[in-house]
Order: sequence, then structure tokens, then C-alpha cells
Amino acid sequence: MARLSRISPVGVPVHLIQRGNNRQSCFAALEDYSAYVGWLKEYSKQYAVDIHAWVLMTNHVHLLCTPQQEGAISQMMQSLGRRYVQYFNCNGQQKPDTCLGSVSMKFPLEFERGQIAQC
Repeated sequence: MARLSRISPVGVPVHLIQRGNNRQSCFAALEDYSAYVGWLKEYSKQYAVDIHAWVLMTNHVHLLCTPQQEGAISQMMQSLGRRYVQYFNCNGQQKPDTCLGSVSMKFPLEFERGQIAQC
């Protein structure tokens, strides 16, 4: 049975957490962090998601973002995950499909206008 779509209302800031499968490492070298951030910027623009902040840890990622279109966060994370997992696995870091796990979302976040700066 297919997983239900995640709710991510347009214009509402969301805190995303993406962990490595079984809490394994997602990043093995500095180049891995750079690749992830580069594709995050690319896909956030493509799918109209404002990225306010990110924290990349060795085995998980935190993102603070706001979707500007319906379904934008899911599309962005799916594209980013596919691209990064392919990159990571091609570099011999992990067995196929073991790099990134599921994404959890927490919202709504309350903030005053202008409190969050664009990255």
C-alpha cells in the first residue's frame, strides 16, 4: 500500500529532518556536503521552496523551509534524495539505497515577519 502524502501547506514554514537509513552516515567527505547543498539549492529553486536554514550532520539533515506551491517539498526532497543517493552510492560509500532514509516534518512554526532571512 502506498504511503499517504505528507501535508505541507503553501506559505507555512516546515522543519524537515532527514536521517540516514538505520542512522548510518550520509556524508563521508567534505565534497559530499557540498554536493548535497548544491543540489538542495537547485531543487529548491526548481520546485519553489524557500530554504531559510540548514544543518548537515554526519547522519542526518535539518532544513527550515517554506513551500510556495502545493506538493513542492515532497517533490524537492524526492528529487534531491534520488540525486544524492545515486551520487553517494556511485562513490562506493554505501550499498544501494542505504544512504538516505525517510523525511519527517514538523510544523507549524510561528515567527514574526522578517525574522527568518533567506539563505
